[in-house]
Amino acid sequence: MIDVSYEIKRFRPINIAAIPADEKYGENVRLAFALYNKAIQKIKDGYEDLARIDLKKAIQLFPSFHVAIILLGMCTFANGDRIGAVRIFNSVKDPVMREKALNYLDYLANEMDTIDNRDVVRPEIAEDEMFEFEAGTPTDKQTFKKFEVIEVEDTMENLKDLKIELVVKDVQEEVKVEKVEEVEEVAEEEEVEEEEEIEEKIVNFGGVEKKTNVKQEIYTEEKRKEKPPAKRIKNALTYYFVAGYVICAALMFALFMYAMDTKNENMELKDTLAKYTGSNTTASTPTPEPTQTTSKATPTPTEVPIDHYAETKKLVRECIKNYNFKQYFNVVEIYHTIKMEYVSESDLEYLKKIYEASLNHFTKQNHDSIYALSDQGRYDEVIEMLLPIQKYNPNYSRIDSVIFYIGKAYEDSKNYAKAKEYYTEIVDKYPDSSYYSWASYRLKVIG
Repeated sequence: MIDVSYEIKRFRPINIAAIPADEKYGENVRLAFALYNKAIQKIKDGYEDLARIDLKKAIQLFPSFHVAIILLGMCTFANGDRIGAVRIFNSVKDPVMREKALNYLDYLANEMDTIDNRDVVRPEIAEDEMFEFEAGTPTDKQTFKKFEVIEVEDTMENLKDLKIELVVKDVQEEVKVEKVEEVEEVAEEEEVEEEEEIEEKIVNFGGVEKKTNVKQEIYTEEKRKEKPPAKRIKNALTYYFVAGYVICAALMFALFMYAMDTKNENMELKDTLAKYTGSNTTASTPTPEPTQTTSKATPTPTEVPIDHYAETKKLVRECIKNYNFKQYFNVVEIYHTIKMEYVSESDLEYLKKIYEASLNHFTKQNHDSIYALSDQGRYDEVIEMLLPIQKYNPNYSRIDSVIFYIGKAYEDSKNYAKAKEYYTEIVDKYPDSSYYSWASYRLKVIG
């Protein structure tokens, strides 16, 4: 077995506060760094599976984040999935980091095949052997185009400002021009036909000298009987054009207000995420050297006093906002980062109330969604749905079902070691469960 607690020492958290304000370190990159730091802490706390979820999100936001790819590969290898780990390590494209990644993969394979890590006393890992994020890693703005609008998920909804392209107005103008031309042609044809009809009636009268008067008489009679079709069409077109213009203007205004709302929420989310994911610099956290020397007159992040009450108030507001938007899992995660001693009495009761409601909502939503995912063979998503329930809601009335289906998803994905671990938990802790006999049977089948 790979000693994950030993291997995680090779990876250093990133001091986000020390990164210069540069175009290549945009919002997506900084959020990816925050998730990477969060994953390292979760691995140290023993939640490797949850750390893998954060690492996948970080790599999705920042595909050139090679250190995060290497860490995800190590966790996957330690989880028993060698084939998946090889694919992850091979996805590193940078030549220098690729060589490091493949050397590290060889080391992990050798460790797994030759020695039992639990019986080995290992030396401390030197600082120069640790994986660090390289400040020179190239970033390409085009890489992030598809993330301009991201569905609300975890704590990183709407990472980019919503961009509105005024296409509707141009299309409306083209349609208007085409319709006007078509109506003019129809009107001309109708007028020509009308003229020919009048001429025939004049000839029948037989009086050439009366031609002008008769023509005027017939024309007036026809106009009095019926309104010209061309004029009716023109009036209708004007009406529809005005109505369409009003609707388009209302739609554009609504989209603009939504974009402004989203921008303000993104700013608050970024500040909040930087606080509760632990991206502030601390004395015990090793950090990469900043690329620019700071002035002595400017205080470092550790020298700035933190107003715990203000920060806690901000997190409470964030909980309420996520609850109003029905982002129940976000409420649960943020709630566990809040220091309750700084919550005012007026907020405490309501905060606990929305936390309990959110815990029940997200537990039911996640638990109900696993059956469809299992039928579609999406076992990794089943695990991602159920692991947070096991962590945050261990007293759930159907926790035995949650643990059993985690084991089943691992078994279906050929990770028999992890499946055996969860089936054994059912047998040991829940002898009265309806899943007891199933878990016992699957343990015999797996061996």
